[in-house]
This record gives sequence, structure tokens and C-alpha cells, in this order.
Amino acid sequence: MFIPKQAVTPIDFEGLTITDYTASGNLSSSCALIRVSPGVSHRKSFSKRSDKYYIVISGTIRFTLGKETRTMNTIENEVFPDD
Repeated sequence: MFIPKQAVTPIDFEGLTITDYTASGNLSSSCALIRVSPGVSHRKSFSKRSDKYYIVISGTIRFTLGKETRTMNTIENEVFPDD
């Protein structure tokens, strides 16, 4: 599957800029670029549409999964199954 950058329109989600390359597909996993500016936070949210794979390209991000808070650094990754 090839999806050119210009074929996808980024959306704003409470300060996050999300470019979801697989939003229109019915796939078992998703691929999106999420830009997070320093200091940005948003309400808790969830999706059971597909598995999520996160890789931090630059910087550090902190997030909560259930009751656990995690921190990811540059080039670390995390996989979140949809179940």
C-alpha cells in the first residue's frame, strides 16, 4: 500500500496534529504521524478500531495506558493491541 503525503489531510485533536495514513482503510493496524508540541495534553481517549504502533522520532512523550503512566524516548516503540 502506498499513500502519498498529499493524499492525507492532517486533523487537529486538542493540540495534536494527526496525519492518519490508514483512516480510510479497514485494516488491523493503523499508521499515522502525530505531532505533539511541548506542553500539549488532551483528555483521555481510546480507539478499538485497530492495533496501534507508536515510535517516537524525536523528543520524549508521556502517556497513560489504563492506570499506568509510561514515558517513551526517541526511537523507542510501543504496541497497543486493539483488545
